[in-house]
Amino acid sequence: MSRLVVTQMGGAINYRDPTRAEHNFRVDPEAAIRMVPSLEPWGPTFVMSDVTFNPAMEITADSPLYKRWAEPDARPWERVLREHWDRWLVKYPGSMQHDALTLAAAMLWPGIRFVRERVALDPIARMTTDANGVEVIRSISADYTAFMAWLERALG
Repeated sequence: MSRLVVTQMGGAINYRDPTRAEHNFRVDPEAAIRMVPSLEPWGPTFVMSDVTFNPAMEITADSPLYKRWAEPDARPWERVLREHWDRWLVKYPGSMQHDALTLAAAMLWPGIRFVRERVALDPIARMTTDANGVEVIRSISADYTAFMAWLERALG
C-alpha cells in the first residue's frame, strides 16, 4: 500500500452546475465522501472537471482523429473507435477527453499543472477548498493544444 499512486478523474471546485456535485462524485456521493479522506496518506491526484470539461479537448465529427478513423487505410482498432464514436455522435455532439487527460496525468505527461490543496466534500459530494480538509493534489490547468497533439500521436 505504501507504493500506491492514485490518479482520479473527478471532483470540481467550480462545477458548471453549483447545485450538484461533479458527475463522478454525484453517481455515488457516499462512496466519494468515504474515499477522499481514505486516500490522504497517498497524496491522491485529482484531474478535476474544472480542467477536463473544456471543448478544446473534445473529439467531434470535425476532429482530425475522427476523420483519421474513417480513412481507407485505418487500422482495425481505428475502425472500431470510429464505429463507437458514430454511435455516440447520434446522441451527443462530441466527447471531451476527460479520461484520456487523466491517463496522461497518470503517465506523468507534463502539460497539466497541479497544486497541493486541502479540500472537503459536503453531504452531496460537492468539493470545496477547506483549510481543515484533506490534502490532495488537484489539476488547475492543462495545455489543451499540446494534449490533443499527444493524444493524436498516442492513437496515431
